[in-house]
Amino acid sequence: MPAGFLHRVLPLFAVAFLAAGCASFTGYPDSVVEPGDELTQLKPYFLPPMLKTYDDTVPETDRRKLRDQIVYARMRAYDIQFREFEKALTAQAGATALTTDLLALTLSGLSATVGGEGAKSALSVASGGVLGAKGNINKDLFYEKTLPALFTQMEAQRLKARVAIETGLGMADADYPLRKAFIDLETYLSAGSLPGALSGITQDAGTKTKDAESEIQSIRVSRDATRIQGDDGKGEASVEAITARIDTLTDLQAIGLVKVMEAEVAKLSPDDLKLVQGFDTTNKRYTYGVSAREFLRRLLLHEDPTAETIKRWTDAIDNAVK
Repeated sequence: MPAGFLHRVLPLFAVAFLAAGCASFTGYPDSVVEPGDELTQLKPYFLPPMLKTYDDTVPETDRRKLRDQIVYARMRAYDIQFREFEKALTAQAGATALTTDLLALTLSGLSATVGGEGAKSALSVASGGVLGAKGNINKDLFYEKTLPALFTQMEAQRLKARVAIETGLGMADADYPLRKAFIDLETYLSAGSLPGALSGITQDAGTKTKDAESEIQSIRVSRDATRIQGDDGKGEASVEAITARIDTLTDLQAIGLVKVMEAEVAKLSPDDLKLVQGFDTTNKRYTYGVSAREFLRRLLLHEDPTAETIKRWTDAIDNAVK
């Protein structure tokens, strides 16, 4: 490789990597006080002597003041650590993308400046490889896209945990002693972690799913009841009322009603028949009350909820409970 080529290449590579080394831009302003210095000042509030001082403090008012000082000092330390953690994650995501961008631009520029066709081709291939590697890195670094959502979740969980702490500090020391506050402080600390955020998102999703399922079920019940009752709003019973009655049947009553209502199964469409019978392929509904009640609920749900159907179910349940 010509010496002139190396003279052109090395400075460009040096610029790229020096720029990448300075690329830890976080988007956060610099702290007025070095985080490490402030944490050093707060460290005594985490050491055993401070806890002993608290235990030895007798007047309630003094003990409560010391409790509050310790709790707020620890919360401040956790806040500093969380902010530094947040900055580090943001810097890591930004530096990864910027490093690959600069390197790809450098290689692309070199391919345009070198004289040999072989060198041009090699540098172009290398530039494409770097960009391809960047794509793989971006896929692996999941937080590049999810980081804002995770931060939002962590902040929300930390605020929620802080509410419990602030509420406790409003109580007397006898009702909210320091060691009880430590439990809430641990929750506050965990709320500012990635596992804590992911767990919170999962729990929120589960809660929203359950709420949505309940709402859908409520809409279906309301809709079916309207269809059964007609435009005048009158009717003897509803799907909801019959379902409630099924739930109150004893095991023997439910098993007996299953045998009576078996004739209704033949009226179902093939798809509905699979849904009704699919959960009980071993015919447990004839011997177990739980299975019998579930079968009856499924059967009722998949029947056409006409007034005639509701009356037939009502009469059958009336006979079963006699």
